Amino acid sequence: MIKIRIRNADHEIDIRFPISESELYAKLGEIHAVEGRDAAQSALVTEVYWPEEFSMLKDRFANLDELNYLGKRMESFDTLEYDQFLIGISKLDMRRREIQARKDVPSWRGRTEKH
Repeated sequence: MIKIRIRNADHEIDIRFPISESELYAKLGEIHAVEGRDAAQSALVTEVYWPEEFSMLKDRFANLDELNYLGKRMESFDTLEYDQFLIGISKLDMRRREIQARKDVPSWRGRTEKH
């Protein structure tokens, strides 16, 4: 299961995935975020409750249809598959943070000091 909080304008709501399509549209309707049945539904994730390994979604827009699909797939995982999946997500997040940290460090290449 995946549990997040999403926001649209001044409205927020918690959603658990997987969720039926009709329940998803009802939840989105509560926060006035329905874009039409044929459009991919996305929303700003303001909180990730579970699994914690999905914390990289916080403060980003996420495709809710894809999260729902992922939630359905995760339900079919056995314990080993589930653990391996979460470890993989954690490693990707650590790699993303390392890359971001390198981007935040000023580059001194190509500069010469003047005496």
